Amino acid sequence: MAAHKYHKFGLKGLLFVLLLILMFTMIFKNVTRHQGKSQKEVKVGKNMDRWQESFMKQIRQEIEITPIIENMERVQISWQRTKKAEKGLVILLHGCSHDGTHWFSLPEERRIVRVLLHHGLSVIAFTSQDTNSGCWDGSSIGQSNRDIQRVTPTLQKFCEREYSEYYTQETLSMCPPLFSIGASSGGSFSSILSRALPIVANIVQISTGDYKALLTEPKSLKPQRVSSFDPKILESEENIYPVPPTAFLYMVNDHNWASESVIGHVVQKIIASANKLGPNLHRQNAVIMFEAAMLPITKMWLKDRVDNVSKETSEQFYHECVTEGFIDGDGLLKEDPRSSTASRVLLRNAIYEKEISRGALEEQLNVAYAHHELTSEHIYQITTWMLEMLESKP
Repeated sequence: MAAHKYHKFGLKGLLFVLLLILMFTMIFKNVTRHQGKSQKEVKVGKNMDRWQESFMKQIRQEIEITPIIENMERVQISWQRTKKAEKGLVILLHGCSHDGTHWFSLPEERRIVRVLLHHGLSVIAFTSQDTNSGCWDGSSIGQSNRDIQRVTPTLQKFCEREYSEYYTQETLSMCPPLFSIGASSGGSFSSILSRALPIVANIVQISTGDYKALLTEPKSLKPQRVSSFDPKILESEENIYPVPPTAFLYMVNDHNWASESVIGHVVQKIIASANKLGPNLHRQNAVIMFEAAMLPITKMWLKDRVDNVSKETSEQFYHECVTEGFIDGDGLLKEDPRSSTASRVLLRNAIYEKEISRGALEEQLNVAYAHHELTSEHIYQITTWMLEMLESKP
């Protein structure tokens, strides 16, 4: 009898262990972590940094967004320096139908800026030359790029004015360590810009990036420089910079523009060519993917994500989503707000306009549905990764 009881307990224990293994497998099935060599894809997914929301609430009170908006050499720039010990400067590149000022006025962009400033990173946002479409020039290596010819000399002049203490004989530049973040068209442009400037780490959101810029081998690992950034550097392959560490962020419902499979293919191409693309990729986590999943709309969801939205308005927004049948039992949007009646019904309610702009509300709905929208999801992890790339720079 004693032996029988022991055997029965053993089976239960075994089943319990198997259940635990199954649970952890389900939780981490979408995460591929780096093991050993740097020439492996690293993916962080399923909103593993949801805990960052409490951090966001904390720094909302701590970090005030007060950009300076000006024209320098007929190029509009919007910038803000961190009040922390300064570690670098992040170049921010908007998507189509936007401009540089939106990094300081729209909710997702403001959340990103706050995290960067908190971590000691100053920010500068440029506006594309094509102000009608808001898109960036997609001309790549071997071609003349109008926006490269605007951004690089303007950045140099900005750094000469703000960062003279950073000048060295080696770089012939007054800029601090440079990073770039771009979304959609801005994501493609950021990958092009990263071959024209000494970018420490590049973040490409909801875009595959520019294939040629990401995969063209540099002729030299240390390009020769003149006294300022060369606005025509991309017109030949002779003097481009090596490919920097690059992070891609895709959204689960972004099937047409920048799907997981398409971006994954680009990542594998970069990894396969890492030895030829320069020393920046010869380290752990140099190429990484982040997944932005759908977000549940709750009573406090709008208040938590958007500055100056009251508790009452946030609750009303949630109840309207429930009443109209726009969300399921888990709070997830049932349909794409761009093509369904959800956004039209919600946006016609004038009460929201007192506390949130139409563009901001549209952005939040797109983020919730996880379909081709700039997002602050994973920004804490991304910023940490950027600083790790700075510390491990060859």
